[in-house]
Amino acid sequence: KENTAPVLGFDFSTSLWDLMVSGETALHRTLTTYRLTELQTVQSVPRNWVPRVSLGLGKYFDFGDINDRILINLEGYFNGAGTDRSDLAPSGIDMTRTDTGLFSNLETSGLLDLVFDQNNISRWYLAAFATINRFLVTEMSLSISGLANLNQRSALLTAGLNYRTLHNLSFDLVLSGFPGQKYTEYTITGEGARAEMRVGVIF
Repeated sequence: KENTAPVLGFDFSTSLWDLMVSGETALHRTLTTYRLTELQTVQSVPRNWVPRVSLGLGKYFDFGDINDRILINLEGYFNGAGTDRSDLAPSGIDMTRTDTGLFSNLETSGLLDLVFDQNNISRWYLAAFATINRFLVTEMSLSISGLANLNQRSALLTAGLNYRTLHNLSFDLVLSGFPGQKYTEYTITGEGARAEMRVGVIF
C-alpha cells in the first residue's frame, strides 16, 4: 500500500497423517497501534518488527455411513501487537461510568475501529469450528464455533443451522453467546446472547 512499509509473509498448508495442517505468519517492519489515554484521547504507538502467527489443524470424520460428514478445525493466533491486559479499561478511565460518552465519542470521530481492532486487541486467541453436513436432512448443515480471547478470558460462541434448497433458497438460524467478565473484547456491548434469522436466494 502507498506510504506503508512492506510486510514479510509466509503461509503453508499440508497434511500430516489424517490431519490438515495450515499456518500463516507476517512480520511487520513497522506497525502503528492505537490506545486510549487517561484523558480519553487516542494516542498512536509505532511498533517495529511485529510478528503475527497463526496455526490451524483440521480433520474430517465419517459418521452414519457418510464419508467426511463432520469437519473439525482448531486454530491458534499470536498477535505480537496485542496487549496482555485482562480487560479493555484504559488506565485512569472508569468504564462503569456512563456519563463519559467514551464509545459514542470514538464512534463519532471514526476512531473506534482503530482503538478496538476486533480479534487483534490481545496477544493470544484460540478458535474452534465444527461443521456437520446432512444434519437431520440432506439439505441441512449445523455449524458450531468458538472464538476465545485468552488474555481477557472472554469468548464469542456461535451455533447455526443452514437449510438450502435445490433452487438456492436458504434459511439460517444463528445463535450467539458472549461469556466472560465485563469490559472485555466480546462483552463490551453488554449483550449476553443474540438470535438471528436470515432468508436468502442466489440467482
